[in-house]
Amino acid sequence: MAKLVTEVIIDKTAFADGSEAEDIVYCVGDFVRALLQRYFTEDEIPDEAVQSHYLDYYECQVNNGNIGQFVTNSRWAPNIVAAIRNALHAIGERKHAKLFDQVDQFVQATLPEMNASVRDGTTGDYWTKVNAVGGGDFYDIFSDSMDDSKTHARLCDANAAWIKTWTNVSLVSETQLESEYDELAKSIPDLDIRRRRQWKLCHGNISG
Repeated sequence: MAKLVTEVIIDKTAFADGSEAEDIVYCVGDFVRALLQRYFTEDEIPDEAVQSHYLDYYECQVNNGNIGQFVTNSRWAPNIVAAIRNALHAIGERKHAKLFDQVDQFVQATLPEMNASVRDGTTGDYWTKVNAVGGGDFYDIFSDSMDDSKTHARLCDANAAWIKTWTNVSLVSETQLESEYDELAKSIPDLDIRRRRQWKLCHGNISG
C-alpha cells in the first residue's frame, strides 16, 4: 500500500542539544497518535514511526507491570507484535529480539488461555506463567538484555538513536504541529467516509 504520509513531523525541540531520549521517542509516538486520531491507518504512516511507537509502548508496559501486562493489554495483536519485532531488529538488539520471540512462542501456544483470562478478568495466573518466560523473572532478564549497555542502557536510548538516523524527519515548532497534522489529513481520499464510520462505531445507528 502506498504511504499517504512519507515524512515524520515532530517538534524540533526534541532534537535540540541536551534533549532526553524520552523526549525524542515521545515526539514520534505523539506523531503516530495524532495521525491515527485523524483517521489515518497504520499502513499509511511511515513504518519506522509506527515501529518506534510500539517499541516504546512495549518498554513502558514491561517497566510498569512486566511482560504479562503488555501481553494482555496488547492482546498480542499481530500488527503490534510485528512492529516491535521489526523495531528490535532495526536497532540491532539481538538479545531483546530473541527474548521477544520466546514470548511470542509462549503466547501463540497459549492464546486461548490468554484470551479467556482477559475475558474473565483473571489475568493474574496467566501473568505468572508468561512472566517466567526466559527461564526466570522476565523483567530482570529484560532489564539486562541490551547488547551493548555501555552505548545504550535502555531500549529507549537505542530507539532515540535510531530515530536520529532517519532521513525523513521534518522538524517544526510546537505551535505548528497541529496545523501540520491537519494538513496531512486532507490527503486522505475518503476522509468523510472514515469519519462517518468512526462516528457509527462510537454512537451506533441512531434512528427516530
